[in-house]
Amino acid sequence: MAWQDSGFLIDTQVDENGNQQVDVLTKAHGRLRGVVSESGQIDVKDNSAFDFSHSGLHNSDEGEIQVSKINGAKLDTTEGSIDLDVITAVRDLGGLLIPAGEPLPDLYAQTIAVLEYLTKDDRRWSVAYAKWELCLLQALGALTGIRRYRHVIVDGETLYYSLRSGRIFTRSEAGAFLDRLLPLPAFLLGTRNTMIGEVRQALTLTGKLLESHLSKANTAAALPPTRHRVLELIDDITDLPWTPPPAKEMQDEKAVMKRLLTLKPLTVAYAGIAKG
Repeated sequence: MAWQDSGFLIDTQVDENGNQQVDVLTKAHGRLRGVVSESGQIDVKDNSAFDFSHSGLHNSDEGEIQVSKINGAKLDTTEGSIDLDVITAVRDLGGLLIPAGEPLPDLYAQTIAVLEYLTKDDRRWSVAYAKWELCLLQALGALTGIRRYRHVIVDGETLYYSLRSGRIFTRSEAGAFLDRLLPLPAFLLGTRNTMIGEVRQALTLTGKLLESHLSKANTAAALPPTRHRVLELIDDITDLPWTPPPAKEMQDEKAVMKRLLTLKPLTVAYAGIAKG
């Protein structure tokens, strides 16, 4: 059976016969492994996202992957570069925790978002990375459905997460237990702009949950060192650029303002007030 898809390279190894074995997160088929055809060898550093055709059973190590197109700009893969450090962390965590056997379109899309911000040298890669860890956790069954709390954020509330119970609380609900909870930054719920301090808060929360999953899976004793390197890179970021709202949202806001400006002024009568 043959099919086509797009993928992000998690890992690659050369087997005893000289064949390139790859571990790939795909857009439509989830995580799979395969053998790359001789005509399309993939460089783990330079070629992170690509289109390919796959022949063989889904998720079969016997299937052959034929690379048809490399997507996006190349990363800066010099030793110590931000691009290489961040993508290595994505690969290390993904290799440990991304489940196989089911489509993960949100995780794939967020992986590509991280790549795009890195290739543009945009500091918002930090926000995209934090959202990537959230997508990874949701693929593992944690923090699912948190966007339904977005209306609470709009109302000005701050939310907090309990590692013990997995429940979400407002500040007033938390009460005396507030110091035992972790802040749940608004941008993880889908709000548009954020501050770099909130990114650090988000990664504190996702880091605790990822450690818990690693412990339960007996995969590793701790998060990989490359993830700690990402935290160091984020500590060097002092601020984030503002993200303008989508064009449609701006049009809606302008339409509202136009209607307000065309309203007739209100006539207010003051009664019972004596003049001085």
